[in-house]
Amino acid sequence: SVIIPGTDVFKVLSAKSCEGAEPYVELVMSSPLDPLADLDGFFSFSDGRSCSALADGNVVKISYMPGDEEFTLTVDPGLKDAQGRRLGTAWSADFRQDELKPAVKLLFQGTVLPDDSNLKLAVKSVNLNAVALKVVQIFRHNVLSFLQDNNLDEDYQLRRSGRLVYSRKISLETGADIDLHQWQNFCIDLSGLMKREKGAIYSLSLSFRKEYSVYGSESAFSGGGNAMTTLSATDVSPEENALWDIQQPYYYDNNFNWNEYEWQERDNPYHVSYYMMADRFPSVNLMTSNLGVLAKYGESGDMCVFVNDIISAEPLKGVEVQVYGYQKQKLCGGVTDSDGKVSFHSPGKPFVVVAQTADAVSYLKLGEGASNSLSR
Repeated sequence: SVIIPGTDVFKVLSAKSCEGAEPYVELVMSSPLDPLADLDGFFSFSDGRSCSALADGNVVKISYMPGDEEFTLTVDPGLKDAQGRRLGTAWSADFRQDELKPAVKLLFQGTVLPDDSNLKLAVKSVNLNAVALKVVQIFRHNVLSFLQDNNLDEDYQLRRSGRLVYSRKISLETGADIDLHQWQNFCIDLSGLMKREKGAIYSLSLSFRKEYSVYGSESAFSGGGNAMTTLSATDVSPEENALWDIQQPYYYDNNFNWNEYEWQERDNPYHVSYYMMADRFPSVNLMTSNLGVLAKYGESGDMCVFVNDIISAEPLKGVEVQVYGYQKQKLCGGVTDSDGKVSFHSPGKPFVVVAQTADAVSYLKLGEGASNSLSR
């Protein structure tokens, strides 16, 4: 059945709890709320957990911090809609927070870490006492080949241009009194790896196995330790090394086992099939560089390239800029002036701009569909 309230009625029509890394309760109201209204104080939880509310039309999203397993949400009777009508009477509903399923997330968007003195990657996980980290280094002299098949954030045919340089189980049982049943933040220091080769790209992937799960266990508090994991030495087994000697470009890393997989159990954390789903394992390509590159290209072949410091936004003088075609042949090049600008004529269609200094290298792919429109 569908509830159709009267036009002069303001009430709560439905409520549902949405769990995850950032849990919230979604309320559907009978009429839209004032988008400029301050909603602080109109929503409260029985266990006193902090919350914040955001209205979008007649839908209210109430984000909250983790708390008791069972809780009650109460809406104050003074809540008004966009027409000034009050709720009139307090509304409440009971919810139960189910145990969160094992998961890991990367708290980073993009591909460039601009500060080479702070090469740290933030990670968030729940119901896991460890994760597996693998790092594939795309060697600098192979980056142009890599970009023929990929954008900077992709990982197609990795074996053609890179090689596994790190593979290790990382314990998350660090820090005093951390409840692993709840989402917790951790940090991985990449400086020992990413300072190896200037201009290289590092493809990082995180995964987990059933034996790393603490789902369903009565207690999952970590002991003492440090929430920072530092990577330095190469740790790759002979068996893993052998996989990268196969002379075939396609590489697909997964934990899939057809002998054990059961489709109907794929969302059950108590079954091994849950830990075979590739979409649960995040990955990211990273490189360290403070060079921000912008290029303008006209059909006549004239080009302007601008290079700025990503951190300070200041133009950079003396940066060597080279332009390559799709076949990786150099078309033109120059050095930036005091305005961080260099101009030249390209005899062919540019594919990649490479900017470099003594300390950093940046790449800008100029392939089809990569340009931004300048029309209004």
